[in-house]
Amino acid sequence: RAILDMGCGNGRDTFFFDVLDNHVTGLDEFAPEDSGFYRTRIEEFIGENHLFNILYMRFLLHAIDDKLESNIVEWASRNVEEVYVECRSDKGMVPDDSHQRRLINGDKLKLKFVSAGFDVKYFAESTGFALYESENPVIIRLVAKR
Repeated sequence: RAILDMGCGNGRDTFFFDVLDNHVTGLDEFAPEDSGFYRTRIEEFIGENHLFNILYMRFLLHAIDDKLESNIVEWASRNVEEVYVECRSDKGMVPDDSHQRRLINGDKLKLKFVSAGFDVKYFAESTGFALYESENPVIIRLVAKR
């Protein structure tokens, strides 16, 4: 299966999918130069059609603005069969200057995918998904299929 790991960073998850005999494409403009990933801006990549079975976005949506998120969902509605998302939720978080990420509203995210023609097959919004040191933030996990 052809998987696009959008916002792949150093490729930790990309390499995991590759080991499972998938055809995996990593996309991150800040990826290491020798990584073999697409080192281009997401805006440029989604300006063209690229067909994939799966779009995987782990901790990407809360690092981009709402407009780019909407553009990605619209692009995905024409180019992918399934979408897997994990991102920070706005639940249980009081925004302050120390938190630089955009917090995602789970209901609005689901509606965005449904409005683009996806069927949300799985949705969870909970703590316990991304423990890091003393942090246990509320995380959204979403699986949508066309």
